[in-house]
Amino acid sequence: MDILQYYSEGNKKFHFSTFVADLKDDIVTQSLEVDVAGDDDWKALKEAWFSILKRFKTRNADVEIQMDLFRVDWSDLMMQRKAFVIVITLRNNKKRVSEEIYNHADSIGSTMSRSLPNGCGSSNMQAKLHKGFKQARANPLLTVFNETDYNRFKAEFTTKIPISTSVGNTSKSYLARVEGTENKKQMIKLIKEEVMAVGDTEGSQRKLWVLKVMKLFYVTLTSSDFANEDSYLYFVLSPIFKNLLLNNPRNCLIFGEANLKAKAIEVNRYLDDDERRFSGPKIDLIIKDKKFDLEIMTVEVSGPPQKVNQTHFLEDRNKTAKNLKAMFKHVVSKMEVPSVTLIRKLKLYGLQFYKNKVFIYSLSKPCDYGYVFVKDFEFSVLGEFSILKQSIPTFFKNFPAISHLIESTHVVLDEIFSIDENQEVLEESSEDLSPHVSPRKKQKARAEEE
Repeated sequence: MDILQYYSEGNKKFHFSTFVADLKDDIVTQSLEVDVAGDDDWKALKEAWFSILKRFKTRNADVEIQMDLFRVDWSDLMMQRKAFVIVITLRNNKKRVSEEIYNHADSIGSTMSRSLPNGCGSSNMQAKLHKGFKQARANPLLTVFNETDYNRFKAEFTTKIPISTSVGNTSKSYLARVEGTENKKQMIKLIKEEVMAVGDTEGSQRKLWVLKVMKLFYVTLTSSDFANEDSYLYFVLSPIFKNLLLNNPRNCLIFGEANLKAKAIEVNRYLDDDERRFSGPKIDLIIKDKKFDLEIMTVEVSGPPQKVNQTHFLEDRNKTAKNLKAMFKHVVSKMEVPSVTLIRKLKLYGLQFYKNKVFIYSLSKPCDYGYVFVKDFEFSVLGEFSILKQSIPTFFKNFPAISHLIESTHVVLDEIFSIDENQEVLEESSEDLSPHVSPRKKQKARAEEE
């Protein structure tokens, strides 16, 4: 392909995965020229590129290409290839519809201008029609769904995040007492003693969590703790997560660029015996369910709170979607009897911290042939200069929702792995569970037979 020729002019030795990462958008665009057996078969796309690379290396002996095709997310490339076709189709349809509407507006305006009073001629009429047309184009999804279907679709797949109003009100009352004294550390200690005197209940645990976070921001943290991504993760977010989630013995928190095992299993399944194993992508924080030893949530920190890097934000969001899909497939692979009903109940969540906000994403599989990845909610988190009366209650009202989402995942996992015999069994799955045989192995097998 021309794109390979262009890239090899400045790179006589390169990895194929690096080539894809550097020119991904161009590859998606030109992949429409690649002859693929099926529009939904990413394996066919991979084999097509394998053949292209072989032909290119034959014609260009001076170029050395490392064939690390296993490092490329082929399903994502195929999805983007399909999306590009849809975008072109919608763009052409939109242009055609736009021309028809404007022509219709001209004809209506010309007709009505002869019968309307002064000031209501064709120019005013066309302006009103143009304004209405712009409003109709505001949401591109409405070109695919009507408004009723769109609202139903949005409501069905977006998780309703629970708000802990009582925790927010508690933090507001504590804040008034702490702000009204000079020795804030002593006041927090006094309130803690009052809470512990009541007894160990779920409500008292949340109150103690509120006090620990307030002490963290009022007493412990310094400006240097917000200076970079690592310090923000270890000194700011780590205590907040640990104090909130480790009260539940099922939760296990793994900090510090840990490898995601579910993604490693997914990738290694397609490697030849002599190929190096993939250890998995590095995640800032992985939350596991100890009971079933499964990864159920990822947390990505896209830089320190004050840093703006939209590219980093988008890359981490895409990374979250891919990793949640791998985790979802890993959970399903552990089911002794795959059930359509239970698979559709399963929903995994990912968090992303960026610019003093946390974004909550979810991934589910409502049908056999597609996953749904959506942003469910976003809210502000406490930053370096966020010790304000209006920011603390809002943070404490929203952040406990993360604990609720994890507990809801526990409930679904309990149901999945204690399956009832009466559940509807999944007879045909969109996932290909048969062992993958690489093109190289197929060639070896044919040679041996001959």
